[in-house]
Amino acid sequence: MFDGVGDTLNQSLLAPLLVLMMGMLTVFMVWGVVYSVLVRIGFPDILGRLLLLAGVVFVFYQYIMNIETIGELASAWNVKVLAGIVIGQFVVSVILVQLLIGGPSKKQARKKPVQRSGRAAASGKRQAKRNTGAVRADDILLRCSFEELSGAEFERLLTLYFKDQGFAVQEVGVGGRDGGVDLVIKDRRGEKTAVQAKCYAEHNKVGVQIVRELVAAKRNHDCILSMLVTTSDLTRDARREAEQFKVDYWHGGMVESKLRAWGKWQPKGSSAKVGSRA
Repeated sequence: MFDGVGDTLNQSLLAPLLVLMMGMLTVFMVWGVVYSVLVRIGFPDILGRLLLLAGVVFVFYQYIMNIETIGELASAWNVKVLAGIVIGQFVVSVILVQLLIGGPSKKQARKKPVQRSGRAAASGKRQAKRNTGAVRADDILLRCSFEELSGAEFERLLTLYFKDQGFAVQEVGVGGRDGGVDLVIKDRRGEKTAVQAKCYAEHNKVGVQIVRELVAAKRNHDCILSMLVTTSDLTRDARREAEQFKVDYWHGGMVESKLRAWGKWQPKGSSAKVGSRA
């Protein structure tokens, strides 16, 4: 007799709980598919999380509203079958989420580094050394080619150049927190120019977004004029944008020519050509 009471009690308690778990897992499975699609077409990650939350809330709300009906039908359900379904759903959910969401990120995490040799490997070592964030002494920078300079060191080199041209220079981009402006230079009349410096390799051209950031950020420094100085070049769209908003720009050989004419910059070797700077 007591065994029968125990079975009835288990049936009445477990069956509704298992039904709730089935609903939640169903939402999770559907969300895995929808979320993976949203991510691939460029929707924000937060949207996928909100969809999951909405699905969970909906299932829980329906469960609460129909709890009496579920309880009444519980006696007709086989708890073992329901438990088997829940376990099966859980396994499928884990596999589905791993394939649709977890798979690409793990594959990228395990991506083997590209092996480089010779000149490329040596350039990579120089790059790693430059990324430490330390800016070397001015006399050292004056003997370095572009490929040996970090972004902060290139800004410092330009600071030395502009000071010798009679400008008052404020270094506002030290540490990478430039917000679109690296230097603010002021001429003898008090006219201020916002300068953005990009020490890039020749193949890495400055995009239109950099120009737009400079145009927007110059107002934060009370600058009327703006200038973009890069060791590479601008993309076609970036050039068009610079001309539209009257952004002066120095690129490639022009930068090298101006610094060599200055006389103080004397890099070792016959060329100041940029190497593998990103």
